[in-house]
Amino acid sequence: MPDSFPESVEARLGAGFDPESKKYNEVIGRLLKKKYPLIIPKPPIPDDPTTEITVAQPEEKYGYAHEAWVWHPKEKDWVKHQASFDPDTNMLLKGMTHETIGKTLKGEEGFSEIYKGKDGYYYRRPINK
Repeated sequence: MPDSFPESVEARLGAGFDPESKKYNEVIGRLLKKKYPLIIPKPPIPDDPTTEITVAQPEEKYGYAHEAWVWHPKEKDWVKHQASFDPDTNMLLKGMTHETIGKTLKGEEGFSEIYKGKDGYYYRRPINK
């Protein structure tokens, strides 16, 4: 994943992330934002500004982006949010007590199994139907 020596060092530092914490793995996230940038502009105000909406970059046109635009009704603004998983390794980047881990796990129901790897980090794998 890392392209340079400093990035490889930074990625190894990200390995110190506590997967049981309330945090997000910012080190790996920063590398992924650089590798998979969000290039679509901030969307216009939605038709229904009272509902949270996510606008992802169209992969078929622009490629994968590690972030998406999320409309926050309380703030009345779009905010960039990082993805919950590393697309290269399927590692979960949120700690298991992160404030939005429930949304992430609910979104994976029926599609992926979340499991703890031998390295102590959580990953997803597709459910074979």
